[in-house]
Amino acid sequence: MARTAAETASVLSDLYDENFGSDSYEPFRITWPQLRSLAAVPRLTDNYLKGLHADLTENGKALVTLDEFFLIVREKDLAHYRQLPDRLLEQYLPDDANAVEETDGTEDDDVE
Repeated sequence: MARTAAETASVLSDLYDENFGSDSYEPFRITWPQLRSLAAVPRLTDNYLKGLHADLTENGKALVTLDEFFLIVREKDLAHYRQLPDRLLEQYLPDDANAVEETDGTEDDDVE
């Protein structure tokens, strides 16, 4: 019987706490087939993955989707990575960055 995204998120949170690979409470990866089996669904749809991510986020964890596998991490697991300084970001902004209209970020009508 298929698990809901919330049920699968709960299992993934429990797995995060398990001791394996000589670590516990550490990020781990799970393959697409493994996650499908765990969720007991034939296909991991966008809506299912969004729900799974939302449910994990409520527990301070995140689902990172990659081509070959997923990562299950806590936000604080990633906090030690370097942060992009504004001085570098400014070097890569488009020349007309000040002329960009405010949008919801989903429209790319002018981009070719």
